[in-house]
Amino acid sequence: MPLLMPNGESNMFSRIPNRLPGAQRGQSMIEYVIICTVLALALFAPLPPDQTSNAQKLAEALRQNYIALSYFLSLP
Repeated sequence: MPLLMPNGESNMFSRIPNRLPGAQRGQSMIEYVIICTVLALALFAPLPPDQTSNAQKLAEALRQNYIALSYFLSLP
């Protein structure tokens, strides 16, 4: 039986079950693990032309930007 609000209307959320069906429990954890694995592979897999990974390219770009920033901050 749906719950009635003070104005006499029924609460549409009273019929929604509190728990997911058994087959859907844990599905979000599996999806999260799959997405993290794919992202890790994409980040650390070597790329063909120069055999450097995206993680190495990202680290080099951060290093270069830090060098430029420290030079800029050292200017009078």
